[in-house]
Amino acid sequence: MHSLQQSPFSFIQRPQSAKAIMKELVEGPMASEIIKDLPPLFTYHLISEVGLADSMEFLELCSSAQLEACLDLDCWKKDSLVLDRVWVWLEALLELEDYKAAQFIDSLDHEWLVSFLGKEIEVYETQEDTHKPLPQEPKGFFYTTPDTFYVIDILPGEHSSLIEKMLGELYRLDLDKARRILMGVLWDQSAQTDELAYRLHSSRMADMGFYDPYEALSIYKEINYSLLSLEEKSAPTQWANVQLFFPQLIRDALEKTPFLWETLAMLDSATQRSVGWQLLTLGNQALSADGVLGSSEPDTEKQAVLCRTFGYVSLGLDFLLLPNGVISKKMPAFIEGKQTVALTDEFFSEMLKAILSHISVLRIFQTGYTMARKVAKAARLFIRHAFENQTLEKEALSIIHQPYRDIIECLTFKPRPMFSLALDNHRYEGERPFARLADIEKATKSIESLMLIHQFLTVGLGVPAHFLGSVYSPKKFFGAHATYIGVAGTLFCNFLLGRPAAFVPVQIADLPNIYSTLAVKGANGFTLKDCRKEFDLFVAKRLEERDLTAQKNSFWDAIPIQDFINVVVIALVEDLTVVKSYQEQILLGQIDLPKEILATFTGVLAE
Repeated sequence: MHSLQQSPFSFIQRPQSAKAIMKELVEGPMASEIIKDLPPLFTYHLISEVGLADSMEFLELCSSAQLEACLDLDCWKKDSLVLDRVWVWLEALLELEDYKAAQFIDSLDHEWLVSFLGKEIEVYETQEDTHKPLPQEPKGFFYTTPDTFYVIDILPGEHSSLIEKMLGELYRLDLDKARRILMGVLWDQSAQTDELAYRLHSSRMADMGFYDPYEALSIYKEINYSLLSLEEKSAPTQWANVQLFFPQLIRDALEKTPFLWETLAMLDSATQRSVGWQLLTLGNQALSADGVLGSSEPDTEKQAVLCRTFGYVSLGLDFLLLPNGVISKKMPAFIEGKQTVALTDEFFSEMLKAILSHISVLRIFQTGYTMARKVAKAARLFIRHAFENQTLEKEALSIIHQPYRDIIECLTFKPRPMFSLALDNHRYEGERPFARLADIEKATKSIESLMLIHQFLTVGLGVPAHFLGSVYSPKKFFGAHATYIGVAGTLFCNFLLGRPAAFVPVQIADLPNIYSTLAVKGANGFTLKDCRKEFDLFVAKRLEERDLTAQKNSFWDAIPIQDFINVVVIALVEDLTVVKSYQEQILLGQIDLPKEILATFTGVLAE
């Protein structure tokens, strides 16, 4: 096997464009032999990035097997051919010279050709005793085969001329095969033929490291990563000695995963190639598993899958590189009692190379995925038990205030667990892939905080858990917009009005009275501090009523609960300050602003 020893590019740093690389290959010594030895993935990605129109010289030097692999990679979506892509490839490949087009057509599976041509032609035998007589007029136009045994009705369509040329190339190289194909179209065309063509396609994809979309889902297998060992001996990559080319789509996804990108840059070129091929295979398996492998799928969807996939690899690698972790404890330097070197760059580099030499990229990916899934499972368990919502309906999350709602949604209602941008900055919405151990820690702490807040409302303040699980329903009196903040605020307002601390809707006319009650307790109106003081008294009394005074600290000292109370109090102060400006109009029933200006009471005001 030839390798591009002098090629100046690597998968970490690629100063040349894809077009320049292709030109170097075509114009270099022994071009035909070197290009025919290139891995199918390399060939496909290079052609895809350069474009078929500008790759004709390169295509002339490719083997028929490489070209068939390109069709396998580009022209199938799950178990169906993507005809738009097939036509694009056929139009280019049928322009090849010196029997190249005929050799390519001849290399295609019998079943593929029968399945494809069966949709474009009708075959008639010229013998007089045929069971399928030739019609007087064609549906498209008649084409008589060179051996005169058949008359083909090439059905009307914008690609009929390509079909005619394809039939000519079939006869040009192998007369017997051409006849077998036409007899197959005449007699064997069925769903069974289509199924067999797909199975042969899947077999070739498996030979390239890809699997059927359903089989590819096995990459998402959860593992016991605590058992990972340097004795695993990662299987050697078939193309580890061949220089690697990454398409821009995969390169972009890697660059959006900084820790993984920077870590790989520390490796020697041989390890880079080995890891690079594994990443390329993993990326394509993920695209296959998520149903976005073919060119007919939008690049944005592919980019999202690749970024998420490489994010899990980054997360798994971050975990395995932990000082005093499951791998570092098995390193010779650690075993010899030199634990202090575990934090040095030298030891880090040594450990990185050991991990990537012995543990496959797939296993590292599964480590990161398993860690993210654990957090997602905790979120799902919280929803089911907290709201008695066994069906895991997304609407149930409306009771949860932000940013926790976004965090839960990203973990539980995405195809794979994602990290909420709210954990990076509360002002942001959206998600990104998990990529570092710090992400797992933030997501885990957010779920724990939400559990504490839920416990504070249900156990501490006495709101029935089943009530919180049903308050989101539009059929309920309180509407669909009540949140934890609104629940706590409403209980507090009823307390200020001298009522039982219950989740009873606050009347519009009550709002000035709430303001006045707080104002009397303050020196000049009331301040945030005054309101917080009253809320603390409310909580203390509520815990006393529920015989929970002895457990007060468990509710009171937790930082998430203190932060939650502050959010409730700030919302009340801001809203009630606005109420003062409209007090007279509200009392006279002349204004209907509270639902728009009172965030705390949205959905819990009486209608």
